[in-house]
Amino acid sequence: MYKVIIVDDENIIRESLSMFIEGYCTGFVVEQTFEDGKDVIEYLKTADVDVVLTDIRMHEISGLQLLGFIHNFKPGIKTVIISGYKDFEYARAALEYRVANYLVKPTCPDELKKIFEQLYETLETERRSKLQLEENQKILTELLPMFQTQFFYDLITGVLQNEEEIQKRFESLMFDFSLYNSVVCVVEMLIDNYDLLLDKWSYGREQLKLALINIIKGTSGEIDCFYVDFKDNRLFLSLILKEQKNLSAASNFLKDRLNEVVEYCEQLIDFKVSIKPISDCARILEIKNAFDNGKFADITTNTNEKTDKMSSETTIQKAKKFIIDNLQKDLTLEEIAGQVFLNPIYFSRFFKQQTGENFTDYLISVRMQRAKELLLDSELKVYEISHMVGYFDNKHFGKLFKEESGLTPTEYRQKHRKI
Repeated sequence: MYKVIIVDDENIIRESLSMFIEGYCTGFVVEQTFEDGKDVIEYLKTADVDVVLTDIRMHEISGLQLLGFIHNFKPGIKTVIISGYKDFEYARAALEYRVANYLVKPTCPDELKKIFEQLYETLETERRSKLQLEENQKILTELLPMFQTQFFYDLITGVLQNEEEIQKRFESLMFDFSLYNSVVCVVEMLIDNYDLLLDKWSYGREQLKLALINIIKGTSGEIDCFYVDFKDNRLFLSLILKEQKNLSAASNFLKDRLNEVVEYCEQLIDFKVSIKPISDCARILEIKNAFDNGKFADITTNTNEKTDKMSSETTIQKAKKFIIDNLQKDLTLEEIAGQVFLNPIYFSRFFKQQTGENFTDYLISVRMQRAKELLLDSELKVYEISHMVGYFDNKHFGKLFKEESGLTPTEYRQKHRKI
């Protein structure tokens, strides 16, 4: 419901407008009524309001002064002037405040209803746009680290070669270091007794990877770290030494830093690791040519025979099983890809090739199907079901459910549940 306040120095007008809006204007509720703009300004300093319906002439602070305050400090509020014929010039002066509409006393009910119908459409459009913007921002926030990782994978494996293309993509990914003045080195981290330690590390494989990356980054801000690949107990990382102009100095700094990391891993998370560079330190643009031991793909060849022999069908089945078993969690593409030992972006493409369905669409479909089952077979509240299928934003869940089924969760339960 959108919130309305009414401002007029005549009590009978305030009451009649309030009764009409509450009774005939769908989607609106009258929160408060005021007889002077001064009280409204104090109220708006702490309250959220969607529409202000105000007279022009009042005792202490006029409607024009109130509109000026709203225009400057609460620009999202829609304003409607309601006043007499003699005040029309004042109303024209309020045009600079982007007033939504102007009503002349005595007010015609049909006209007032029409104005509020238009306001409702405007507010709904803005609400949907805001939700879409927030969703897009959320997706960008989630995907940016993955795309940053993919940048270095493509650079190392030679997918990216054209300098102009590299620069364009680098700039779009919002790195906090320079493409031309920073140094990169690819390292391999070997984790001792990996299977035993993974059982001990109750947070899971992906969280282990993030913990190790965070240890490497440390708190100095001089080094950044991006995941490249994870093969059994072998974690491959590209380390960025920010704003390093001397390759020899960068190499020495990196050697000292990696020795510290080995010690920190044992002290902080009780893991024994060894780390070795598998490339020379190089400028970012030259990293593909910095491997002494051969191509990156040859160095990172998976030695786990079971993983090598895993069929495409088994890979998809394993990913789907992980999704079903963890449906209540806020699953990420990176986390699921990690379960089948694939790079996230390649996993997304692989999933589409094997199933004919986008991974995101599949995940939503599974969650919606489970939500339908819970709606029909349980007495759980809608927000509880939302959480059980991995959505902690109830409004977002409701939106996706209606897009998929054509009904709200409540409507679906009422229509399909057997009496």
